[in-house]
Amino acid sequence: MTRFDTRAIENIATAPATTADRRWAGAAALALVALFIASIPFSPLQALELPAFVPSVVGAGIVALVLTAVLFYVQYRIERDLKLALLALGYGFAAFTQTLYVLTFPGSSRRPGSSTPARRRRRCSTSHRRSASAVS
Repeated sequence: MTRFDTRAIENIATAPATTADRRWAGAAALALVALFIASIPFSPLQALELPAFVPSVVGAGIVALVLTAVLFYVQYRIERDLKLALLALGYGFAAFTQTLYVLTFPGSSRRPGSSTPARRRRRCSTSHRRSASAVS
């Protein structure tokens, strides 16, 4: 009979980190620091301007926040630990505020099938009416 691994029944919120887990976390942190240091010489260079870059990165962050909130909520339902519920609420609130932040970017409120924002389109149509009434 094989020995049963007790770590398999623990969940992600209560499982203690092993030496291998700590080693992987340390290696990942060192890799991030090395990438940061390697990118320092390129900091004066200006990249292409992409207006949709920040909203798309924040959108990916929103997805990660929602997934994390759901995972914490599921862990809360299993463990019934209030700390996990508070973490789930915190991540959910962060996802909500990031969603509001994305909506503040220019052009994020476009009409479906339109390439111009709704505000600008209305302004163009009212200025067209003014010029038509001035002619007649």
